Amino acid sequence: MESIHMNCPRCKTTLNQKNYEKVMIDYCTGCGGVWLDAGEIQTIVENQGEAFSKAQITATLQAAKAGIPPSEIESVENCPKCSSGMTPMNYNYSSGIVLDVCQQGHGIWFDQGELERVQISFESWNKRSQEMRSSWSELVQQGMHEAHAAETTADLRFRKNLGPVGTAIDALLVWMKSRR
Repeated sequence: MESIHMNCPRCKTTLNQKNYEKVMIDYCTGCGGVWLDAGEIQTIVENQGEAFSKAQITATLQAAKAGIPPSEIESVENCPKCSSGMTPMNYNYSSGIVLDVCQQGHGIWFDQGELERVQISFESWNKRSQEMRSSWSELVQQGMHEAHAAETTADLRFRKNLGPVGTAIDALLVWMKSRR
């Protein structure tokens, strides 16, 4: 990634660079904010190298809230790369973590602590979905079994209502199964 002089969109301090989760990020020593270029967030959340305390995890998950507070909409900053306005976005719609996204697609601004909160939220959702995957699989299997049983019962009732023709169909089905 080429090094471009950028200023913090919040406090206008020159952004510095450091390696974080195998990504060279731009960060502000003044306010603690972080700028990630397009695509860098994906690399960071997939690395999962940071360890977070139970207190950090609990606080992040308890703060989950949908929507964007009016104060975030009123304080729109400009992208440090292209100076276009940034759009506030609630990460994962209901995390309560409001990020500022460049309208031109250059990247995302994270206020102090938001990057870590996004990582916690992402890791929590991944863990929860893995835990639920087996339960979901069991529910799907049970639903398929119940649907098959209901279908079989309905077929039997239908054939029974056909009288002698239904009896002939039953005999034909038994014969066909024996020929497999």
